[in-house]
Amino acid sequence: MDKHANKLVEEYFDIKAAEKIFEASKTHNIAKVGKASGPLSKTCSKCHAELKISVWTKFHWPSFHKIKVIGPISKKEMAFNDYMDKNSSSFKGVQLIFGKDNMTVLLNP
Repeated sequence: MDKHANKLVEEYFDIKAAEKIFEASKTHNIAKVGKASGPLSKTCSKCHAELKISVWTKFHWPSFHKIKVIGPISKKEMAFNDYMDKNSSSFKGVQLIFGKDNMTVLLNP
């Protein structure tokens, strides 16, 4: 697991639940270990349910920062973040209004 994933685990991980299962394991009592594993399992399930898609995207999707981006007006290569900032600001005056059967686009100055 890389350092970024470790950080995510630290944010969601219930250390007290892990300590309880550790203490229960010292007793060699399967029932106690089983009971203690429930809260720890919930920690793992919560993180996986909430972050599965975003974690997969972050660690398995190719970096967009490696893409060569040409500005549509300048026709010069520019940094990806600069391109995205300029591109997103060009939509600030656009409103989409969705109706039951149609969509209206309003352009605000």
